[in-house]
Amino acid sequence: VVVWKDLLYALRVVRRLPEADIVVTNTPVLPLLIRTHRFGALYVHMGRYPKGQTRYYRHAARLQTVSRAVAGAIMCQDPESARNVSVVPYPLPATVPNLDVASSWPERRKEFLYVGRLHPEKGIQELIDAFKLLVQSGVDDWRLTVVGPWATDQGGGGKAYYESLRARVASIADRAELVGPIFDHDVLTPYYRRARLFVYPSLADHGESFGLAPLEAMAQALFKSWFIDFDPVIDNALAAGNPIPEELQARAALCESLGDARQPLPEAVRDLFPRASE
Repeated sequence: VVVWKDLLYALRVVRRLPEADIVVTNTPVLPLLIRTHRFGALYVHMGRYPKGQTRYYRHAARLQTVSRAVAGAIMCQDPESARNVSVVPYPLPATVPNLDVASSWPERRKEFLYVGRLHPEKGIQELIDAFKLLVQSGVDDWRLTVVGPWATDQGGGGKAYYESLRARVASIADRAELVGPIFDHDVLTPYYRRARLFVYPSLADHGESFGLAPLEAMAQALFKSWFIDFDPVIDNALAAGNPIPEELQARAALCESLGDARQPLPEAVRDLFPRASE
């Protein structure tokens, strides 16, 4: 159903596209239909992990993704596309204010926060079940807040899936809340600023692209060894010659295999991250 909706959308867009120097797409189908330079150089934004579709985008001038992990996956799936791949991470929204995390920490609630799509691949059911086990073990002073869209046209798992989540939290409704989607950053920011722990329990079979929600959370929360699988930590460990945990060696090998295509963060930024897992 989603593919058909995207096809219908793409067909409508192609009929209305004006002549231009550059055309930017962010849907799977539209790049397949743009086969003329009349609309300008084709710039394909890929915000999610590839599923083999990039072999059909070889006519594009650029395949832009948001992390080196996804760039490496594109190159592995379709080596011919490697020359056109670039990594431009999501920027931190200007609406996210600067925050002195250390001074605000004592005021934060004992709260787990998830922000993102409510979809089975995001591990929300497992997160709720784990939190229920925590409550049953006697830890009753923490809360769980889940923020995100469930509607299929917003990337969610649909109404039936949402109702299954509601049923799961019914027995702990005084400690867990399904807030729904929040697209206004001024409204969303207080959720980041009041929680102590941000949780992103993705079960995606093909990996995550390092989306905007973890970036926003990192800007307003403490982090260190929580992100041992984060690329800058791996970069630092490789540069320092420190051992890589067995479960991360494949990812480290992928980082090294990118060669000149690797785009490490500036050294001053990388210094903010640890040089080894703990």
